[in-house]
Amino acid sequence: MKVYSTFHPAALLRFPSRGLAVESHLEFLDRAMAGRDLYDLVEFPYDLCPSPPDYPIRKLSLDIETYGILETMPLQTKWHPEKSLAYDGVTPDDLIQTIACSWRDPGGTLKSGLYTKTTGFDACWALIRRVLRDAGTLLGQNFTFDLSFIRRGCPDTKAWLRPPLALGDLSIVNYLHNETRPERSLKSLAPLLAVSRYEGGFKRYSSCDDPELGAYNVQDSASTLLAEEKLWASILAYYGEDSPKLSAFSLKWYSDLLWLILSMFENGVTMDQGGLVELMDRYSRRSSFLVDYAKTKWDMALKGKGSERAKRGTLQDGIDFLQESRVSIPSLVLTEKQKKLSFCDENRHKLLGLLPRTSDPARRLRVIGRYADVSKLLDSYMKPLLVGRGKNNKDKATCLINGIIYPRWYPCPSQYDDGGAGGTVQSRIVCREPGVQTFPPPIKKRIISRFGHELVWFDLSQIELRVAALLSNDPVMLKEYEGNIDRHTETAKLLFSPGIVTHHAFKTLYRQAGKTLNFLVLFRGGAKKFQETLLRDVGLYVPLQECRDAIHKMQAKYQRLWEWQDELIAEAKKYGFLQLPLIGQSRLYLGGNSSVEEAMNEVVNQPVQTTASNIMLSIQMELMRAFDERNMKSVCPLNIYDAAPIEVYSGELPVVLELLETIIPSPPYFVELCRHLGRTIKIKYEYHVDGA
Repeated sequence: MKVYSTFHPAALLRFPSRGLAVESHLEFLDRAMAGRDLYDLVEFPYDLCPSPPDYPIRKLSLDIETYGILETMPLQTKWHPEKSLAYDGVTPDDLIQTIACSWRDPGGTLKSGLYTKTTGFDACWALIRRVLRDAGTLLGQNFTFDLSFIRRGCPDTKAWLRPPLALGDLSIVNYLHNETRPERSLKSLAPLLAVSRYEGGFKRYSSCDDPELGAYNVQDSASTLLAEEKLWASILAYYGEDSPKLSAFSLKWYSDLLWLILSMFENGVTMDQGGLVELMDRYSRRSSFLVDYAKTKWDMALKGKGSERAKRGTLQDGIDFLQESRVSIPSLVLTEKQKKLSFCDENRHKLLGLLPRTSDPARRLRVIGRYADVSKLLDSYMKPLLVGRGKNNKDKATCLINGIIYPRWYPCPSQYDDGGAGGTVQSRIVCREPGVQTFPPPIKKRIISRFGHELVWFDLSQIELRVAALLSNDPVMLKEYEGNIDRHTETAKLLFSPGIVTHHAFKTLYRQAGKTLNFLVLFRGGAKKFQETLLRDVGLYVPLQECRDAIHKMQAKYQRLWEWQDELIAEAKKYGFLQLPLIGQSRLYLGGNSSVEEAMNEVVNQPVQTTASNIMLSIQMELMRAFDERNMKSVCPLNIYDAAPIEVYSGELPVVLELLETIIPSPPYFVELCRHLGRTIKIKYEYHVDGA
């Protein structure tokens, strides 16, 4: 019996933008019920080790099968070549077993070739070089995986398997068509698009020369090619021929992004392993001290049996203290299922902002909070980096290998996870295993240069606020940035009073409050959110009405920003999606006006965060190109949204600093965006050099 699934109909009431995904599911079901459960590809013929044809190849789809596909090899448990070599017990020569390639001849007929470890891969390399010569595109699915294994297993390919060869990725085209689609893997996407059907589960084969393995590999390469063709046709039909998704700029952008991600994927991030060991030892001792102190001082358990009761009891004691003192208590978060008082950071910070510092509940809350912070650093960061994660620390996917961590990078966002998804709803790239971008300061400080020389950190100054000024064309914001005015200070003066700048805690407290408000208005945050954020991040309590008044002052001061946000909301209501210029990154907002209103914060925030992220990525792309052109060995191995480190090779620091000064003010994406908008704004940055 065949089983077909989609979202529960009730889910569309909460997430109406999933309607496009449901529509494709129902179309798939309709084909099956009508007896049209047919696929474009049912057989997968191929030529064994063919030479390049004598005609141009405009698009070549490539897919590899690695060592885990063979019964005679270890099961593959790691999805980065360095991790495979370290933990799966294979050699570089074992990494690739077969490579399948598919393309169309001048008449449109599908052609496929298979290359195995037995036949050798030289003819495959010649085929790829033909694509490079013909200015064609090399296509894959989750392509950095395939490319990294090829370049690590066959290092000679690095000489030509590199820019300017154009790359494409089915996962990117899938995202450009519909970012809400839950099908992300080829094996779920191909049947949905009636391309081909994958039956049965994972199977291993006896030899790389097994014809069934060859057909399986070719199914992947051929299905990738046909699925991409269908998705481009769907993009044309849904978004129109003028969509920036279809532009040459967008195609080149994503090709450059794939090369950048591959570079970060291969280089990894270097860390001070000895420093991390020392840090873990120090935090372990601190954790033990806090446990003993709480037990001795209050007979309070911080871990194990009784710890949850102690946390909630301390919160309740804090509430009782405030009630006895007749202090107004803000609304507190309850647990989702049992509706009990939640011991979350938000509740803890709210109470600490109101309790006298020397009161017993405040002291206990601080000790519990410090223990929670120390435990998180140990369990979420230090142990995964040094020992392993999961039960008994058995999973080594996040561990350092010879002082380097190798996170997996994802080129496009996803709201779902089927094992091959990543990214954020704001279209920023992310990494996992480990999530280096979210390293807290004590861990981030242990990032060093692999070359034993300088590490240059650079970050863009207020890039999201500058982007908001540029996109909205708000004259006040633009003038402030043109005049190099400190906007956080100006907002603090607006929020409190002009004289607040003389307060001894101005920089640490009140300017931070101004910064919080500046960013809050970018996503139309409300007074309650402002109040909660001030308590949590700044430790400052501001009455709710004063928070409302502050937001109204910001609206009056930056009128054009508010008008632009209203225009974004109106556009989302009219078309059911927002689409950004140049690249065509978009979000669906189906379900009518009420659904758009509910998603208002996301509607106004996504263009700003996405554009800011694109500017940073464009800078990194240019740095990578400049390093390559100059035969430099320095690397930029990491993206932290608006900041990045450069591991500087010996003697290259002056050139690196000169390149930053040249590239950051005018990266290609930013230049093209300003040309499109007909205006510009200054990009500013700061940098510091570690280990100089």
